[in-house]
Amino acid sequence: MGFTGDYNPWCQQRGYGIEIFSTLCAIPLIRLSFWNIYEKEHLVINTKTMMYQHDYGFFRTTPKLKFFQKGLSVIKKEAAKAGSNAQVLLVFQTFNTYDLPEDVYQRVLPIAKRNADLLIKAINSLFIEKITEDYSLPPIFMN
Repeated sequence: MGFTGDYNPWCQQRGYGIEIFSTLCAIPLIRLSFWNIYEKEHLVINTKTMMYQHDYGFFRTTPKLKFFQKGLSVIKKEAAKAGSNAQVLLVFQTFNTYDLPEDVYQRVLPIAKRNADLLIKAINSLFIEKITEDYSLPPIFMN
């Protein structure tokens, strides 16, 4: 028995389905590869907003803007420690309209703890005037 030459369209359509499926599975791997090669993340913090954007070398994501009214605080947690390469998790928090803490952004950075402390101190210095206005004692008037 040899090849009869019958045409089976199901086999041909199934082949395209596998190609489409494998391409869709490869997209996250390609994105991760670009992130590991060209990795840049732009983070801009001012007294009222925080903007972050990921840069993959050939393309950038749309900037995400977060508004906050009651200042920003940074919490440092140790994420992982492998030998001398310590990683620190920085969680940026603000308070919502009901005065409940709300996470705005978080990022794991491969930096030393003392450098993370300097970064937190620099960010907190942006909001020191706002904090002192909110929590200062009323002025004392002598009669």
